[in-house]
Amino acid sequence: MHRTLSRQLRRLWGVAGPEDLAQLLASAREAAGSAALDPQLRAVLGTLDGLLDKINTSYEQAERDLHLRSRSLELSSQELIESNTRLADDLASRNRAIAAMRALVPPMATHAGPEAGDLETLSRSISALVEQLHREQAELRHLKSAVDDHAIVSVTDTDGVITDVNERFCAISGYTRDELVGRTHEMISSALHPPAYFEQMWQVIHRGQVWRGEFCNRAKNGELFWVQATAVPFVDAAGRIAKVITIRTDVSERHRMAERVAHSELQYRTVVNSLRETVFRTGLDGRLTFLNAAGEQTTGYAIESSLGRRLVDVMHADDQAACSTQMLDLISARRNSVRCEMRFVTAGGTLVWMEGHAQPVFDLAGRVEGVSGTLNDITERKRAADQLTEQLTFIDTLVESIPIPIYVKDRDRRYLRVNRAYCEMFGVPPEQVIGRTLEQSHGPRPDPRHGETDALVLEQGLSSAYEFRARLRSGREVYFVAHKAALRDSAGEITGLVGTLIDVSDQKQAHRALMQAKDAAESASRMKSEFLANMSHEIRTPMNGIIGMTDIVLDSALDSEQREYLGIVKSSANALLEIINDILDFSKIEAGKLSVEHVSFDLDRLLLETLRPMTPATSARGVALALDIDAALPAHLVGDPGRLRQILNNLLSNAVKFTPAGEIVVRVSDSDVQPGQTLRWLRFSVRDTGVGIPVEKQAQIFAPFAQEDSSITRRFGGTGLGLTITRRLCDLLGGTIALSSMPGRGSEFVVELPFETDGEPVGPVRHDSIAGRRVLVVDDNATNRRIFERMLQQLGCEAVCADGADAALARLTQGAPFDVVLLDLNMPGRSGFEVAQAMGRHLAAPPPVILLTSSGLPGEIEACREAGIQAYLLKPVTQREIEAAMRQLLAPDAALQPSERPDLLTRDLLPRSGMRAHVLLAEDNAVNELLTVTLLNRWGHEVTVAADGQQAVALHAQRRFDLVLMDVHMPGMSGLEATRRMRLEEQLRARSRTPIVALTASAMETDRRMCLDAGMDDYLSKPLRASELLHALERHLSRERPAAGRSAAYREALETADPQTVEIIAEPFLKELPKEMSAMHAAIDSFDVKTLARRAHSMKGLLLAFAAQPAASLAEQLQHIAEAEHFEPSQARACLGDLGAQIGLLVPHLRAVGAGVAGSLE
Repeated sequence: MHRTLSRQLRRLWGVAGPEDLAQLLASAREAAGSAALDPQLRAVLGTLDGLLDKINTSYEQAERDLHLRSRSLELSSQELIESNTRLADDLASRNRAIAAMRALVPPMATHAGPEAGDLETLSRSISALVEQLHREQAELRHLKSAVDDHAIVSVTDTDGVITDVNERFCAISGYTRDELVGRTHEMISSALHPPAYFEQMWQVIHRGQVWRGEFCNRAKNGELFWVQATAVPFVDAAGRIAKVITIRTDVSERHRMAERVAHSELQYRTVVNSLRETVFRTGLDGRLTFLNAAGEQTTGYAIESSLGRRLVDVMHADDQAACSTQMLDLISARRNSVRCEMRFVTAGGTLVWMEGHAQPVFDLAGRVEGVSGTLNDITERKRAADQLTEQLTFIDTLVESIPIPIYVKDRDRRYLRVNRAYCEMFGVPPEQVIGRTLEQSHGPRPDPRHGETDALVLEQGLSSAYEFRARLRSGREVYFVAHKAALRDSAGEITGLVGTLIDVSDQKQAHRALMQAKDAAESASRMKSEFLANMSHEIRTPMNGIIGMTDIVLDSALDSEQREYLGIVKSSANALLEIINDILDFSKIEAGKLSVEHVSFDLDRLLLETLRPMTPATSARGVALALDIDAALPAHLVGDPGRLRQILNNLLSNAVKFTPAGEIVVRVSDSDVQPGQTLRWLRFSVRDTGVGIPVEKQAQIFAPFAQEDSSITRRFGGTGLGLTITRRLCDLLGGTIALSSMPGRGSEFVVELPFETDGEPVGPVRHDSIAGRRVLVVDDNATNRRIFERMLQQLGCEAVCADGADAALARLTQGAPFDVVLLDLNMPGRSGFEVAQAMGRHLAAPPPVILLTSSGLPGEIEACREAGIQAYLLKPVTQREIEAAMRQLLAPDAALQPSERPDLLTRDLLPRSGMRAHVLLAEDNAVNELLTVTLLNRWGHEVTVAADGQQAVALHAQRRFDLVLMDVHMPGMSGLEATRRMRLEEQLRARSRTPIVALTASAMETDRRMCLDAGMDDYLSKPLRASELLHALERHLSRERPAAGRSAAYREALETADPQTVEIIAEPFLKELPKEMSAMHAAIDSFDVKTLARRAHSMKGLLLAFAAQPAASLAEQLQHIAEAEHFEPSQARACLGDLGAQIGLLVPHLRAVGAGVAGSLE
């Protein structure tokens, strides 16, 4: 290392000698690789060697160049001066010699006379002088050549005009001699020097003195170069300055080196100022001589005000003495370095903790001239350390105070710590456990799970929890739950584990007692459920006969007294049935056994099926029952139709019960609350004009067995459970129920429920045969008129309303004619029949009439025919029904689908619809058999009766039935087992699926689920109501049956399939078909949706190979049902049954293919 650089570093860093400097640099290199050091400081130390190498090289090169140029300039200047002096002396001597010779030669010639010898002597003397002069001139030329080779020379007159330059001058300036001579030095001026600089130079020259200094000149190419110049004035004989010779030496490299050194120092200072650590230096008196920017930021004092100030003066008073002592140790060289922590008081008065590192600074002589070091702000670290100490103290106190045994182990499974609870639990002091393993501290043969879970935690880092039993030293047996988790260091490496032991002995004992109580409660619940089921069965079975036979007798010819007595029997039976249903529903709700379905259903159909059974009761009381459905609602919803029907039934039953006169309006619309996009909330309002409920009584009517007052039970009957059940059902479906009521003005119950949508909105489709038609609405009820008017307007019709017979006839005979009349049957004054007959008498071409009735009494159809009425609808009616009826009346030739025809739900309608079926009835009770057969025969159906399940299975195997009504509880083979065998027989023979409807007196939810799981399609609860049975028949018999031509369609499809593929797979397919169908039924029964989806997908691929698209579509549908989020076994069974029916149409053609292949092989 260059001696100057070494000296400067030792002075800067306070190092005594070169050996100490080398040791310090080695320490810096080691520190650069330490991860504990600040990354920025490591980066600075990593570049220190490279920076010092560059500075050292610059110093060495500069020293060489400086020596050469200084020596050259020294020689050139000195020799020039000496030559000039010698030349001047020689010139003066020569002149004096010549003058002397001129003065001497005449006398010499005079005195010498003519002798040749004397002249020769004189000549030789003169020749010698001339030779001496030549030698001196040659020496001068040699000296000039040496100067030209090493120096940059110019000659100017006293005005500074250049008269001569040497080649070196031309080379460094870039100008030729011709360009320079006659010009001043201003042509190479850099303009860096002020004019006063040159004025002072000429003042020295004009005094005849030699001037020495440095110039910065600009070459012709614009580059700057520095020269060290010596200007020598030459005087003539008269003592006047004749010319000035300036000899220059190029010192540009020295200046560049100085700039590099300055730049390096600037970089070093920049790095120091960029450090977060404070870097300082003091003199022997302890006053600051250097402070970087971090020091200003840390202390808040400006650098200018800090320099010259004692460092200890900024420290906290309590830390000044200790730091001063350490500084004196450094100054006195008693210590090479010190480290300490102290507090500084900032300019703002806050305390800052600093960690200081300092060492002495030595001069070139090795004497201490000050102290340098760094200060690192550790305030946050100290605060964190204090907080950590507090936390550790807190945790230590907490761990010791926790009454749960806690322990810590290292990787060798030795205890590092146990808390007080651990020692007290096991009766051991800490020193007996810490440092030892489980075997060493607690004895041999511990539970093997302790070691296994320790290994699991320590090797894989997994948490562990398990229960074990231990016997304490006191002899008490204790149950523990052990929890273990891994302990990790900052690098994430597992260093040990922490564990806890929770005494669960009391919980175990309580759990045993709870399980005993649970078993007892479940046993009691089972007994209760069995009692309720048996009670339901035993009561419903005779009531089925009572209510059913009463309905049949009421349809016969009776006198008024007989009809009155039977009416009392029927109402009493219905009241008893309602009580039983309420009690059963409430018990199921209390037991939490109600489940929610998630299926698609037709909203209009559900509402009609719910409201129409109420119409006889409302009609008998003279109460109008109206249904108002928003046309914008979806046609289909996804939810639980059974629960919705039960909610509406309860609300309607209450409305009918407490409304002696007036009207009951059911309105369905979108709810004002629509919180999300996936669900659609609907608002169901049931408003009546009944007795009303006082405000103070409204809160309690939702409580079990509560009514407005005790007189309600005496006056209207009932259990008081209906609204309780309704509210619980609303909660179960995720909805709400609200009540608004005033005594004497009626009540309104509003239920809001969420549904998923399945299909497009109802949205009336305007047909040319309907749009623009004039329709007269005749109804004495204003609500009905308003509802019908809005329906017709939505269909694009012009609606005109009349509130009675007289007003209707007046409008019919005046003004523009009407296309259709909607006529209410039951009106005060003249009935609808009378109005229709009057229209026939007074109008030449009366418009078609759609009669609307709430009674649905026998004989009304014939009365309609006699009165010339074309259509007969049972209230309440929907917009779709009115639309379909009008389309049929106004466009009779149009081909209408069965689903579009008016739904006339009367006892006389079903036979007229042409839908006659062959029904298999499995029933062991003679009364129920008679009732069911009578109803079915009355509706035009053929009935075959089986006395038990085994006979039903045999009849089903012998011939095809359109529907099976299956009693669940029969002697011998039950209805459930009979259903399973029928479904199996259908699979094995690839027969179409026959709808099976369960008939049971049990009304528990589990009974319904068992029926559906056994393969039944529907469920009717006894006592059997004629309307419910009629709706069930409609649901299942209205399904499209495979036509005779469908089999031919499969034959034609097979002809389009690849013949080689069909020939190869037909026989294996037929062979494996029964097994595949049985496997899919088993998958449904066991809820094995993965197997069901896989087999359905495989079946779809095989059916597509046969080009059997309808059957393949059903297989794909079955796959989707299996993959749905909510699996519905009943849907899967129905779909699988339809799939079996379609495959049954395909099988004969596949067998024909197989026979053809066998024949060709023969």
